[in-house]
Amino acid sequence: MMILFWLFPDQCIYCHESTAIKQEAGLHDAPSNNKTNSAIDIVITQTQTPCFGESTGEAQAIANSTNGGPYSFTWSHGQTGSVVNGLTAGTYTVTVTDGANEMDSTSIMIQQYQAVIVNVAFVPPSCHGLPNATAAINLLNGGAGMGDTSFYNFHWSAPGSGNVTQLNGLSGDITYGLTVTDFEGCSGSYTFTVNQPPAIVINTNIQHERCFGDTMGSIQITGIQNASLPVSYLWSSGSAGTTIQNLTAGIYTVTATDSKGCQQVTDIEIFQPEALSLSFENTELLCASDLTAEIIATVNGGEPDYQFLWSDNSIGSSISQLGPGVYGLTVTDENNCSVSGSQTIQPADSLILSATNTEPTCFGGQDGRIKLNIDGGLQPFRYSLNGQAFGGSSIFLGLSADVYTLEVQDANGCMAQLTDTLQQPAPVEVLVSADTSIIFGESVMLSAEAFNTVGNTQFYWSASLVDSFFCVDSMFCDQIMVIPAYSNTFQITAIDANGCSGKTSVQVSVQKPHGVFVPTAFSPNGDQINDLLVVHGLSGQVNSILNFSIYDRWGELVYQDMNFEVNQPNRGWDGSFRGQACDPGVFVWHLEVEYTDGFRENLKGNIMLIR
Repeated sequence: MMILFWLFPDQCIYCHESTAIKQEAGLHDAPSNNKTNSAIDIVITQTQTPCFGESTGEAQAIANSTNGGPYSFTWSHGQTGSVVNGLTAGTYTVTVTDGANEMDSTSIMIQQYQAVIVNVAFVPPSCHGLPNATAAINLLNGGAGMGDTSFYNFHWSAPGSGNVTQLNGLSGDITYGLTVTDFEGCSGSYTFTVNQPPAIVINTNIQHERCFGDTMGSIQITGIQNASLPVSYLWSSGSAGTTIQNLTAGIYTVTATDSKGCQQVTDIEIFQPEALSLSFENTELLCASDLTAEIIATVNGGEPDYQFLWSDNSIGSSISQLGPGVYGLTVTDENNCSVSGSQTIQPADSLILSATNTEPTCFGGQDGRIKLNIDGGLQPFRYSLNGQAFGGSSIFLGLSADVYTLEVQDANGCMAQLTDTLQQPAPVEVLVSADTSIIFGESVMLSAEAFNTVGNTQFYWSASLVDSFFCVDSMFCDQIMVIPAYSNTFQITAIDANGCSGKTSVQVSVQKPHGVFVPTAFSPNGDQINDLLVVHGLSGQVNSILNFSIYDRWGELVYQDMNFEVNQPNRGWDGSFRGQACDPGVFVWHLEVEYTDGFRENLKGNIMLIR
């Protein structure tokens, strides 16, 4: 047995083969398909009706046979299973195979909703430009709503219109759109343009001034178009009627109102023939130093031909090769009426340069820095230092104290120059003890002080000849104690916390006077006073007397001693020779001395022997 299902009255949703049955909506028995060998009953139900022309239909097949399941379903459009979807309107056949592998098939006609059709009628605005038109739906059919407006949603293109079937307050000469959608999502659209009455046109006859300053102007309305008579006229001066007279030059506004209340507002200008109007156009300067601007003058009014005279005595309607400034122009027409005006050529946006400097850290240093700051101009900028090639960095590094020429070029090719000075920091000055002189063997303290420094300052001492010294202040060594053996120059270098340094020097002279002294006379007479001729000296300077010899006036050696120290009271010449006391007289002495620094010296002198 077969079952038929209708969704709508008098609509055949399922018809087996050529059988067409129309009944009330609902589930009904279908007549037998006369297949005596079939034991499968098949019921097909359309579960979803698509919108017109869409593929959203769905159907479900249910099978029952004496053989039992399982059942397999194969549809004519290729889908399988008891439920199929994505169907357009048309006929679909399903073949069912039961558990005994017996087969049967039947068909269904998938129905679709009718197309949604909508039409809109409108009443145009009462006057040109008034937003009082009305539009309303006058035809609606199709879809699941079946023409009942309560089953549809309405979306108008007019802003803020809402879900309504009628719109008010519409403007003319505008195209509007309407989209209607039913509860199944089926939709239809309609586009319409609201026409409006033509604008009222006022025809006038204008009498302009004959001369500048006259009050002979007049305006007469000679006709009106697209208006409903009668028409009233009201002028901006307060007058009424079709004609106003004794007018000065200017703009007069007339408002025409017809019998429907439609209005047209028109401005009418009274010209003075001698009142020339002058306007200017000019090209702009790209760079502040350019002389490339041009001014073009345009004259209206008066009586051609025009004569032009510029403030720089140029003639013609244009002048060129101009720099910044105000340029005046007087134009005289054929009636000898004139008008004057001026045009200003604005200076170009100047490249204003400033520099942010970082001075060199130390005197003579090369770690200075200049950063160029730019106000104005058109990016990107390029930069040059002292005429070098332009580059993209505004920061110049590794500079010493000097005067620099900085240039900037912007995207327009405009140039600007700045002279900037990196100041030389004060040099580190080192003051040291004055040059000094000491006696060989003495010690001396040398002190140094640094100025123009930052933070703690370290002092470094050196000498060309190696001498032993030590820092009195072991942290910064601004004082040293030294015992020089030789005259020497000490170099002092001071280095502050920034690494800046200063140098100076001090000379220490080591005096080496004769450290040996031989008396000029002695009296060897046994009175225990000055009885021996003793060699005296500074023991700290003298290492040894290598040889001490005494000669008489004839050059004969009378005394000699060797390798002894100075200042020995019991070691010297007693005034005798070969055991005999020498006669009083003058004797000559020679000696060779070795000092503690290893230096040797030969000395000689005279001695008077007294008795």
